[in-house]
Amino acid sequence: MRTDLQQRFEREAALLPVFREQATARSARWVYSTEEIWSWRDLRARGSDSSLLPGPDGAMHACGHDAAGRPIVLQQFRAFNVLSTLEAGEPVRQRVPTTDLLIEDFVAYEGEELAVTRFVSGKLTAVLRLRFQGRLLLELESLDRGIYSLNQFHYEGGRKVLQQTWSAAGVLEYEIVYGADGVQDHYRVRRDGARCQLFKSWPRGLTQKQVLETIRTRLIELVPPLVAQAAVTGPIYCVALAYDGEGNDPLPPSIGLGLESEREAWLRTHGREAGAYIWNPAEFQHFSTPQLELEDPVLEEACDRMNTRLVERDSTAPVARLLVEVSIALNRIAWPQQVRRTPDFLVYAVDYELAALRRNLKAVLPADRLAALKASRQL
Repeated sequence: MRTDLQQRFEREAALLPVFREQATARSARWVYSTEEIWSWRDLRARGSDSSLLPGPDGAMHACGHDAAGRPIVLQQFRAFNVLSTLEAGEPVRQRVPTTDLLIEDFVAYEGEELAVTRFVSGKLTAVLRLRFQGRLLLELESLDRGIYSLNQFHYEGGRKVLQQTWSAAGVLEYEIVYGADGVQDHYRVRRDGARCQLFKSWPRGLTQKQVLETIRTRLIELVPPLVAQAAVTGPIYCVALAYDGEGNDPLPPSIGLGLESEREAWLRTHGREAGAYIWNPAEFQHFSTPQLELEDPVLEEACDRMNTRLVERDSTAPVARLLVEVSIALNRIAWPQQVRRTPDFLVYAVDYELAALRRNLKAVLPADRLAALKASRQL
């Protein structure tokens, strides 16, 4: 089904005005609130009665319903932080909404299936397909920021007992087993079918430094031959080591290759805005494809251990530092001759959200090269 989502993403990328026009025309009732109003993940209302507002003034969220009472558009407004002082003199941080739209979710219904299209700051970021049985979510398929995933949910007597996550290549990668007592057991499924249980103690004597060193060494050894075997036509200007910085497992990184032909086209088409494409691996033709997947049992085991530790500490900072170090090392080594590279070829680390892009580029590039990128409208 990945191809269907990709085609849908390409088809809907420029249709935001159409989605807005249709939602406005079909919305028979609007609800405004300071909290989330409804979720398409479980078809249930959110928030509380006290959060509802009589109109759009001061709203953080809005929801348009069709004539049948079904939510068809969800809006979240951009907000900024304001420090105010109470009578007691204690400063309080408040979120003040604006009228600028941040997130827009458009929901279409077809039987027990939902199609969700998400725009963030006016740009299409995700298309999703959800299949329900009553209110039970059976399947969630998404193409989100260029990353494909398929989640399937299994129930016994209405109680969720198993969640399975499949890759774009149709490989089972992750399982969550739900116990009757509410306990969840998480497993990483390796390529040989073996399950590695996460969120458990490390072997005695194993340190985080050792695990990070294993990941660093294996990435440096694996990435160049992986790129060489990808058989990419035309020279490449970059290799991106992309990671999730918003709570999902960041390791191993997803590999992206930027074609020089793509960079030239973006510079011609987007001018000063080209940097948003040049360094965003989700825009690359060659990103997180089956040919660019890192397949190594030693790396997988080390990444599983590190992902577990990161969840416990709620921080991806060690991964960001590690991938910057790997990028620096890969920029210094001799690459295989069959990898055609531009003179300014660069390996860099980047989070999917691009929040750390400039910081990471600054860490791997000398000042003169950074200045050159800015002068050439690439940053």
